[in-house]
Amino acid sequence: MKIDLRKWLKEKIPHNYWPAFKAIDKRWIDLLYLGYLCQRIYYQIRCHEHVASRAFPQFQFQCNVDLPPGETLVDYFQKSGINYSEGRHSIYINRKIIPSVCSGISDFYPHPCGVKIIKGSERSPDGTVYYTSAKLAPASNSVTMRAVGSVLEKSILSNLLNIHGVAPRVYDLAKIRIGNDCYQAMVVQDIRGQIVRGDRGADFIKKFKDVLKIYGIKTLGKRNHKDFRPPDFRNNIVSDNGNLFYVDIQNFVLFNCRQTIRLRNTIFKTNATQYDCGKKEGEKRRFLLRKRKAERQRNLMLETIDTVLARHEISFKRAYIADIGCREGRLLLHVLEKMAAWYLGITRAVDTTKLRETLFIQGATRFDLIPCDNSATIMEHPMAKKGADILFFRDAEHRTRLPGWIKKFPFRYMFFIGLNEKDLAPMSEQVKSETELTVMESCLLSERGNIKRPIILAAK
Repeated sequence: MKIDLRKWLKEKIPHNYWPAFKAIDKRWIDLLYLGYLCQRIYYQIRCHEHVASRAFPQFQFQCNVDLPPGETLVDYFQKSGINYSEGRHSIYINRKIIPSVCSGISDFYPHPCGVKIIKGSERSPDGTVYYTSAKLAPASNSVTMRAVGSVLEKSILSNLLNIHGVAPRVYDLAKIRIGNDCYQAMVVQDIRGQIVRGDRGADFIKKFKDVLKIYGIKTLGKRNHKDFRPPDFRNNIVSDNGNLFYVDIQNFVLFNCRQTIRLRNTIFKTNATQYDCGKKEGEKRRFLLRKRKAERQRNLMLETIDTVLARHEISFKRAYIADIGCREGRLLLHVLEKMAAWYLGITRAVDTTKLRETLFIQGATRFDLIPCDNSATIMEHPMAKKGADILFFRDAEHRTRLPGWIKKFPFRYMFFIGLNEKDLAPMSEQVKSETELTVMESCLLSERGNIKRPIILAAK
């Protein structure tokens, strides 16, 4: 039988001495969090090139509610009888409430979502606010606030855990304007179900801890944290559509540098064959040279895409992008930086786990990845109904034939990027005959040596 040490001490220590003990206890906790903060600083120094150091540009949504002076959003919810959940540092509203509070969010994202509004306003170096606030909790201060980390870091953690189905997906980091105030918000997968307790919760915690080890994620505090203890696990385990999710990721941080670097480099090792990488030292040097050349080619390609689209006054801002041929996610990161609304990557990889890990750890959120051979899943995606503004077709394997499902997939513009200049004429004819599109521009992009890649921009 486990004893609650704090409760036991409170019974044994005379009431007059309890304030002094409480002060000592607080100093001890502050020292622990100072140790966690030092570990975080070391981690950030080691992994600053591998983990997102800045958040992507964020969309701002206007709240439908006009609050009188001095009234808070919580006051409005209570007065209006709106169902919401409130914690010390955040307010959560589910997908049924969002249209009445902030209709722009429910119309913008392709997936049903809830919104977690962060109460704190202290801004971290990555451009988002800290997840906890030194102003909102008696036990919090600047040290504990920095040890817990920012909203961006929590979104990375939650998305990594979501790959294994144990935590909610964070679809985006956004800003919500309520009157004259602007709040940081997390647009998240809406988990609404029964709280899980007892043996079922204990079995889930075992699986959850195994996933934490995969990514080198640790808890702030004791190893056997109260959040992990039966019978109620602090009501953090929720069942939704038969799946279990751990919904409070406040006390988790990335500490394992080796694991993080492994995640960041996995996708390059997976695609090493395109640079003819070998294990010998000479082959490794050639690999690095070819990798740098490939980096320059990708940058040139992205500049060309921007230039061609700009000539026709087509912007990525708030655009829905579908990309056939997604490989390393460079175009994905580029369009998110340009404030695209959502990116659907249709990749030739059968297992998208490694690519998703790499993108999540770089702070990307507004995207989905689907294997290209799964046409049924592609057509079931919400973008197949909503429609894409720009559809990219990148010929990664010298294939010029358009997939059959593309006739049923709605889009406004198609941007074809081939590998061989001989493909320009036949591809132009195929675009006209099979898709009934109008070719707006076709050209050849010159790369290293005599290699020229065909580019076609077409519109409906």
